Amino acid sequence: MAYEYRFSGTLPEDSSTYIKRPADDELYNSLKAGKFCYVLNSRKMGKSSLRVQVMRRLQQDGIICIIIDLSLFNTSFSTPEQWYADIIDNLVQRADLDFDLDAWWDEQKNISPIRIFSKFIEKVLLQQVHQNIVIFIDEIDSILSLKFPCDDFFAFIRGCYNLRADNPIYNRLTFCLLGVATPGDLIADIKRTPFNIGQAIELTPFSLEEITSSSLIQGFLEKVENPKAVLEQIWYWTNGQPFLTQKLCNLIVNHISDNTRILLEGRVSTIIHNQIIYNWEYQDEPEHLRTIRDRILKDERSASRLLGIYQSILQNGEVATNQSPEQVELCLSGLVIKQNGSLKIYNRIYKSIFNLSWVDKQLATLRPYSESFNRWLASGYKDESRLLQGKALQDAINWSSNKKLNFVDYQFLNASQKYQNQKEAEKNAKEVLLQANKQANRRIRIGAIFLLFAIMTAGLFANSAEKNRKKILAISNIQFSGNVALQLSSYQQIEALKSAIKLGDKLQKLVNNSHSVENYPVSSPILALQSILDNIQERNQFKHEENKGQVNSVSVSPNGKYIVTASTDTTAQLWDRNGKQLAPLPHKEKEGVVFRANFSSDSKYIVTASADTTAKVWDLSGNEIAILKHDKNYKVSRAIFSPDGKRIVTVSFDKKYDYKSTYKITFWHSQNYEKIASLAFQQKKDQQFKVIDAVFTIHGLVIVTTSEQGIVQLFNEQGKLTQTLIGHEEEVKSADFRKDGQLIATASKDNTVRLWEWNPNQKLQDNLVQVLREHTSVVNGVVFSHNGQYVATASRDNTVRLWKKDENQNLYAIKEVLRGHTKWVYGVVFTPDNQHIISASHDTTARIWKLSKKKSNMFQKVDSQIFTVAFSPNGSQIATGSGNGKINLWNKNGEWIRGWQIANKTSVYTIAFSPNGNQIATGSSDSKVHLWDSKGKLIEVLNGHDDPVLSIAFSPDGKRIVTGSRDDNVHLWDKNANLLKKIKKHTDWVESVAFSPNGKQFVTGSRDGTARLWDKNGKLIKILEGHKDWIESVAFNRDGNYIATASRDGNIRLWNKNGKFIKALEVYQYGIKDIAFSPTNRELIAVAYYDGTVRFWDKDSNFLLQELVGHGDQVHSIAFSPDGKQIVTGSRDGTARLWSVVSLEQLIKDGCIWLQDYFVTNPEELQRLEACHKYLKTNVK
Repeated sequence: MAYEYRFSGTLPEDSSTYIKRPADDELYNSLKAGKFCYVLNSRKMGKSSLRVQVMRRLQQDGIICIIIDLSLFNTSFSTPEQWYADIIDNLVQRADLDFDLDAWWDEQKNISPIRIFSKFIEKVLLQQVHQNIVIFIDEIDSILSLKFPCDDFFAFIRGCYNLRADNPIYNRLTFCLLGVATPGDLIADIKRTPFNIGQAIELTPFSLEEITSSSLIQGFLEKVENPKAVLEQIWYWTNGQPFLTQKLCNLIVNHISDNTRILLEGRVSTIIHNQIIYNWEYQDEPEHLRTIRDRILKDERSASRLLGIYQSILQNGEVATNQSPEQVELCLSGLVIKQNGSLKIYNRIYKSIFNLSWVDKQLATLRPYSESFNRWLASGYKDESRLLQGKALQDAINWSSNKKLNFVDYQFLNASQKYQNQKEAEKNAKEVLLQANKQANRRIRIGAIFLLFAIMTAGLFANSAEKNRKKILAISNIQFSGNVALQLSSYQQIEALKSAIKLGDKLQKLVNNSHSVENYPVSSPILALQSILDNIQERNQFKHEENKGQVNSVSVSPNGKYIVTASTDTTAQLWDRNGKQLAPLPHKEKEGVVFRANFSSDSKYIVTASADTTAKVWDLSGNEIAILKHDKNYKVSRAIFSPDGKRIVTVSFDKKYDYKSTYKITFWHSQNYEKIASLAFQQKKDQQFKVIDAVFTIHGLVIVTTSEQGIVQLFNEQGKLTQTLIGHEEEVKSADFRKDGQLIATASKDNTVRLWEWNPNQKLQDNLVQVLREHTSVVNGVVFSHNGQYVATASRDNTVRLWKKDENQNLYAIKEVLRGHTKWVYGVVFTPDNQHIISASHDTTARIWKLSKKKSNMFQKVDSQIFTVAFSPNGSQIATGSGNGKINLWNKNGEWIRGWQIANKTSVYTIAFSPNGNQIATGSSDSKVHLWDSKGKLIEVLNGHDDPVLSIAFSPDGKRIVTGSRDDNVHLWDKNANLLKKIKKHTDWVESVAFSPNGKQFVTGSRDGTARLWDKNGKLIKILEGHKDWIESVAFNRDGNYIATASRDGNIRLWNKNGKFIKALEVYQYGIKDIAFSPTNRELIAVAYYDGTVRFWDKDSNFLLQELVGHGDQVHSIAFSPDGKQIVTGSRDGTARLWSVVSLEQLIKDGCIWLQDYFVTNPEELQRLEACHKYLKTNVK
């Protein structure tokens, strides 16, 4: 009987093709221990099959297992009553309960469906079933299509977990959720506690070992002699994706004849191409690839964003993870997978099908201007006749407004805008000139006496028109160039910063050095400067004289004051820490390539290793102290001082640096520079090698060799082998030892870095700790930071990558990818303070990078959400309120002053200072408003709302308080806590309230999609309608002439003080959570978003001026300081952060200061960048 592979549907519990993974034991043990669990992943990953296997094991242990498959329930037309009744009926049938559902349901008709469900669980299920119960809820993503909110359902599940503390019966009930979703999808209402319980079970792809040691091999045993090799090839193509792995096994078994003895790699690839990749949309049965396609393309608004990220992964091999909604959605599609802090394409099949051509085709389909765009690209960006104009351009701009496009799209649209502006300016100039000429002719006809005056007038008109045309062109160029600078910053940081500074300076001069944002006609230079300064890490570039050669290595003195670079230009160069060149350290002009240069432990001397058969010792003045001459034809590749400074050790080789050379380790006195001894490593026929390094460690000198196959051997200084490291697939280029002596890192031509346990006194077996796989080409260099917290790697993919130690797992995860070098990077080192790294490259530069980017001032971190923040009227204090019921006061620098707790630990949703700063009002989930003095003493409790209080505001004179609640009501109170008026006009939660600056009006915003304008006594003036989703926030500007309403629909609508609609600002695709007008700039609006960012917009131009990135989840609340120089934010991620709001002039200054070391090394660049002359001490005139 032929072996059967099952790849469609859920595998039965006795399936021979089921492959056990770590998730099997993890889920089984967790559920058995009573832990709530969730398995959330993309489709076809084996979630349901995992559930079947775990259910079987739990049932064998006497645990009652019940499955609720939500995909079997009707979601199109269900009411809440019908849906919950179906769920309960399913539980009754699966648990085999003796229970009359119909009769019981009729008895509960006066309570809500979720309450009925809750009552059934506690009063029926847990009473009739006395064993432990695990309820598996599969296909939970099906519930997201319900016509009514499903928050209550998942909130109930979370509640069952919390009830364990009060009712022990719930200890017998456990839930397991499975589906294509994230925990954040389960409870959408951000006012409710998120689904934050349970253990995430990671369902990983099959590993190569899991596949080759599994029963899958059975189907090939009678077919081929190399079944393991066939499975290795299948894994090569699928990367262990469960569905594709089973499907390929079935395809290949059925496509090879019984007399096939050896199935070659090429034959496997041919079958995959013919049966999977070719005409894939037709052959995709059961459907899998089309599901991936449809998930990416289903929403046109987000499709271009998803395709843009995926295109970047295709082009670069990976992108760093940031947990953005687009990245999460891309992972849920199954097309990409998260590994070590980066997103990568899941497997080669996906990469072959969803390739760059496919992406380009989809983007072209999405673009309304694809024909013009493609022809413009084909012309090399030169054919202006292909650029958009008029309605076509406006349509394209409207289409792109809520999309994240590719860089080339932005180039095309900016070029089109620039071209249209130029044409319009020329047209305007001609019209003005024509009018001037007409007026001049009229004056000529008046009489000869006015002839001269008329000619002068015509000239003035013409001159004015020309100036106007030039200004419009300048504005267009600045806007376009600002966007280019921002794009450039991702791979040329210093160049981008210089460009942005120059553009910012041009913009300032264009508006006559105005400091007011509303006077800026364009915003891209401001945004580019701010974004670049927030993210820049490159500090300096050292170039060897005349750019003669590549920089082979770089070293930093132990005291951190000096840097030395070694180059193929036959010199090493000594620099100070700021980049000033101190001295050249030359070797022989033609044959003296310098491979390495290193400092002595006291930072007083340098030793250089050269191809001219010498190592040289130098002092810090560049004086040659000694020449260490080696045997003829022996080139010196390494030279180092011993830690005690008494010896110098060199590595040399004869002929070429290859597997035929003889390598010598030579020891020298560092006082008289005489040779002490040497150790020769001769090649053997059966074991060829290279000596790649000699390193002093806490265990003494270690000599490192590599074979062409990647086998690393470690020797002590007596030449005794102490360790062999087997795992790399190609030769190793570099090695480094962590300072604590416990780990060694090796970098290889196989594109990986491997970390190994190391003990020279004990030969360890299976000592591989971790493989770092992020580079896309040969890894030339690797180094540990001095504190062991980081690893830096240098590669032929032109990048430096920084890895940070995870204290919990003791492993290293990718932290940063540093781009800027234009050719191979050979080596990298850390500065002694672990604050910077320096890289050496084939592009003739060494570059200094700061380890961390600029961060905001995070001054609070709690294990709950921070729902609300506020500045005191004098700006000296900040108040925060969180989900754990705590209120905290901080000074303006983010230093804690005091805090207090609401008695019953209810969530604090809103907070406000009284105008004199003496009182603080809070609204909380206990439906109460609390009034406190500034010391935290409770003054009064305002009772009256029936549900949580979501918003609160004082009138400017402090005599009244307005509050909004989940009970849909607005309450107006006097300062003595007397309820003046209960306003019942909204039909849903009142999310936001605000008083006008003159106190004569207040505005309220609600989930009913309306805002309402009231006089100070609560009389309705006008209903503000037009949003397509509920209103999250309302605000008056500083003079009270404008009202802004912000909605989850991504729009801000502006109204005048009488409630007349002015215009809508379509500021972002994602929902808005809060808004605030600047108190010092009537045009500036700060907007907090669900995606965790805060953005500053100009209300008139709709320009994006600044973006604050740092929160890991949605920002609930924002507030300006009274002077407008700071903004405080509170987030669902449990942090409060303090940010500076800076002017364009300050941004330019900050950029110049960042570049001051770069200008020391490159003074000609400072001379070119006039904007920096006034901020830096310089002799430039």
